[in-house]
Amino acid sequence: MREVDLKIHHCLFSLVSSEILRAAQEKPEDYADLTVRVAGYVAYFTRLGRDVQKSIIARTKHGAA
Repeated sequence: MREVDLKIHHCLFSLVSSEILRAAQEKPEDYADLTVRVAGYVAYFTRLGRDVQKSIIARTKHGAA
């Protein structure tokens, strides 16, 4: 399936599961070195605002079978 078929502007490929991202929200001290790519830049996940974290987690499930 292509991006245009999904009606999205870009794809983000992540090798980190939503479970790990949720764990990082709950215990950020254990995941201080976890980085994520967000719209063209790389950031430490635990330093992002909660709303941005939620958005990243939500994006990990697009197109999942």
